[in-house]
Amino acid sequence: SLAGQAERLAGFVEGAEGVSLAEVAGALASGRSVFGERAVVTADSAEEALSGLRALARGEDAAGVVSGSAGAPGSVVWVFPGQGSQWAGMGRELLDSSPVFAARIAECAAALEPWV
Repeated sequence: SLAGQAERLAGFVEGAEGVSLAEVAGALASGRSVFGERAVVTADSAEEALSGLRALARGEDAAGVVSGSAGAPGSVVWVFPGQGSQWAGMGRELLDSSPVFAARIAECAAALEPWV
C-alpha cells in the first residue's frame, strides 16, 4: 500500500547517512515501477521529507504532500516543437489580440509560478 511504502521510505531516509534527497528522489522517479496509487512529497530538507512521509503513512494531509490515483491516459499534450517563432514579437501580438491565448498563457504562468 501507499501508506506502507511511505513508512518504509521514511525509515530509509532516517537511516541513510550521506545520501542526498535528490539521489533518493531520482532513484524513485526513474528506477521504480509505476503504480496506480501515487504520491509526491516536496521538501527542502530531510526533516520536511520525513514529516511529509510520516503524514502520508498515517493517511493525513500535510503541506508538500500530494497523492492520487492514475487514471486512463488523457488527450492533453504539451508541444514544444523547437522551431522558433514565426516572426519576432508574435507571442506578444497574440497576447494583445487574442483573449483566449492570453487567458491560457495566464493559466500556465500561474501554474508554473511556484517553480520559476
